[in-house]
This record gives sequence, structure tokens and C-alpha cells, in this order.
Amino acid sequence: GSGTLTIWRVEGMALVEVPKELYGQFFAGDAYVLQYDYTNSRGRADCLVYFWQGRKAGVDEKAASAIEAVKISNRHNHAPQIRVVQGKEPAHFCALFKGRMIVHSGGVAGHFAKLDGETDEDLSTVRLYHVKGTSEAATKATQVAA
Repeated sequence: GSGTLTIWRVEGMALVEVPKELYGQFFAGDAYVLQYDYTNSRGRADCLVYFWQGRKAGVDEKAASAIEAVKISNRHNHAPQIRVVQGKEPAHFCALFKGRMIVHSGGVAGHFAKLDGETDEDLSTVRLYHVKGTSEAATKATQVAA
């Protein structure tokens, strides 16, 4: 799409904005809220609110992502809210990242650069990813056990 995207990660029951350079990077232990603003076919501003829930995210994070999605939706004329579960991402969600969606194992626990409790020295560790998709735009990579 040609709209604008804003992504937040649930952290301590609140939303923390994700830096744009990390858009498309998700962690299986986290939950996220995404706002996609675009111009509809009638030339009017419109909005979609997604909430992505990682397979290993806690109940609190999943609940907070749903609650925060409702709040954003209410501020945007009751925009549609779309729940997205890890592994069941619809093509229109994956297309937001133009084939560059990656789901890492673990959670970020407040540190974008750390995966699953790793130290900085561990970031050079080799990881294995399963890549699949039905088109170039709807492709994603998911970290798997090596």
C-alpha cells in the first residue's frame, strides 16, 4: 500500500513506539499494535488498526494489545480492528512490509537488539529461518530451532 504505518510494541501494559528501521521485525514473545493510514477509493482518509500477537506472548500482553487497538480505533472514527495471530498472518498484513517481515524467537524484554536474553556478544550467532509466502509482497521469515 501507499499509506503510512505506525507500529507500537506492548511493554509493561503500555505502548512503546517501534523505530521505523525495525518495522517488519517481530518477536514471538511480544504483542504489537499497528496503525495503517491511507486514502480510500473515495479520496477520504481512512485507517486500519491491526494487533499482532506472538505465539509466546503472555496473556497480559495479548489483552493489552487488544485494549490499545480499541483505543486507537475509537480515536479514528471506529476504524476496523484486525487481530493477527503469529503464523496466521493474512496476505494484506504481510504486504505492509513488502516481503520483509521477520518473526524472531523470544521476546525483546525492553531491548530491540537482544533476542531471547542474549548478550551483545551473542548477536553474531547463526540463526535458521523458514521463509514462505504466496507472492513476493506476502512473504515472511520465521525463526526456527537450528
